Amino acid sequence: MLNLLTKTAAILISLILSNPVFASGTIISIPVRQNVEIKAHYLKHETPSKALLILLPGGAGGLGGIENGEPKSNNFLIRSRTLFYDKNFDVVSVGRASDQTDLTQGYRVTPEHVSDLKAVITALRAQSNLPIWLIGTSRGTISEAAAAINFGQSLLSGLVFTSSVTVGQGAVNWQDLDKIGLPTLVLHNKQDECKLCPPSGAASILRSLKKSTVKKLIMVEGGEGVHGDTCEAFHYHGFMGIEPRVVDIISDWIDHPIGDEK
Repeated sequence: MLNLLTKTAAILISLILSNPVFASGTIISIPVRQNVEIKAHYLKHETPSKALLILLPGGAGGLGGIENGEPKSNNFLIRSRTLFYDKNFDVVSVGRASDQTDLTQGYRVTPEHVSDLKAVITALRAQSNLPIWLIGTSRGTISEAAAAINFGQSLLSGLVFTSSVTVGQGAVNWQDLDKIGLPTLVLHNKQDECKLCPPSGAASILRSLKKSTVKKLIMVEGGEGVHGDTCEAFHYHGFMGIEPRVVDIISDWIDHPIGDEK
């Protein structure tokens, strides 16, 4: 059933992206289970780009609703999608499965969720020969780690963890990170005040990536217009006001993955 769904999804994606009207960005629906789909926003260059970036937002995991064909989520990755696109990457912002209303920390490590992500990435891989990098933020890093452990070596070229969850159910550093052998960047704001994502936890992720020969920890600091909940998008946790600098750092590292010398 999964193979059939994957083939169907790949065909649908190809048909949608072959239409010039949608070449620069469109909403796609990817079937992942019987009567269940995941909506995603696809920004694709008309000429070959450097890589395909798959963005996994935090919080409840949705795209924040769709308005005029664009996701409205304030999540750091979703609101920064065009910044990545401008760095010559194709960008897919992934929502949640249609039968879910909240991608909790616990649900993000379940076989069902991991299988859904595999279906999405397999469908994208079937219509693109670009290297695929997975980028997660906040709760999205839980999904990212679970996916990388399960099928990362066969489908992915690298990982970027931002504002990682290292406390509570499904925490990134409590998963079997020693099974991951992909180039990995861990990026965190020194001023992150979210209790589930303490800056001190970022280093523990790097230590657990024993199989990864190329891995790096980058700590940034600062923010502008910071306000609201300390675990939400407009605080230090969401790189508020420094999005271009953070995207520059991530993009440069994906272009030239260099690990910490230790």
